[in-house]
Amino acid sequence: MCKKGYDIAGRNVFKDIGVPNAEEHLVETQCVYQPDISKMVRREFRQFSVERLLRFLVKLDQDVEIAVHPRRDRQNAATLHIS
Repeated sequence: MCKKGYDIAGRNVFKDIGVPNAEEHLVETQCVYQPDISKMVRREFRQFSVERLLRFLVKLDQDVEIAVHPRRDRQNAATLHIS
């Protein structure tokens, strides 16, 4: 019977080789590797529709709620609040 001469790597190569802050390095690498994320990190949002940005939030396990209410204060202009 032949014994394996290698180890199976985990999902984070930085952790496997003992790099400090391995999770941060993995996230940074994934951001650079994926053009859409890289553009968002550089705050280049023009190519993304609002719907696409909202879908990104959902994929990041965030609830998105959009509420529309009648304007209560008729003396001031309607407002947009994002929190």
